[in-house]
Amino acid sequence: MIALQITDLKSFTSLLFLHDAFDAFQICEAVFSVAATYRIDGRRNRDFYDTDEWDALPNPEYLTWEETRPRCFEWIRGSKRPLRFKIVLRSPNTEKGMCFLNIHYDNSVLRCVTGFSTSAFSPDRADEREWDERIRLYFKKKGISFEET
Repeated sequence: MIALQITDLKSFTSLLFLHDAFDAFQICEAVFSVAATYRIDGRRNRDFYDTDEWDALPNPEYLTWEETRPRCFEWIRGSKRPLRFKIVLRSPNTEKGMCFLNIHYDNSVLRCVTGFSTSAFSPDRADEREWDERIRLYFKKKGISFEET
C-alpha cells in the first residue's frame, strides 16, 4: 500500500472527470459531498438488464468508471469546489488479486491510496508491491504529479 498526495489538483481532476485516463477501472463505490451527499454502489443491478444485455457485458459485476464518470462530473462541477469526495476504483486486471485505487479529496487535498486483496497468503507481498509500482508508473505516464506520503 502506498499513499500518493496529488500536487497538481486541477490536472488530476481533469484526467479523472473529463478524460478517459481511468475509464477502464471498475467503480466499487463513491461518495460525493456537495450541496447534498451522493453515494454510488458500483455493483450492477442484475434485474435492470435483460439476458442478452447481461451476457454482452465484459464484466457484469461492477460498472466501469467510464459509465459512471459523466454523472459524477455533474455533481462536482460548478463554481464551488466539492466539500469532499471518495472514489474506490478497482483494476480490471485481477489475475493475482483485487487491486484498488482509493481516491480521497477533502479540504483541498487529494490523495490516492493503493490497496491489494487476495485469497492466497503471500509472505513476501510481491503482488502488492507490483500493483504499487504499476500505479506509480501509470501516474508518471499520464503526467500526474504526486508526492509519496
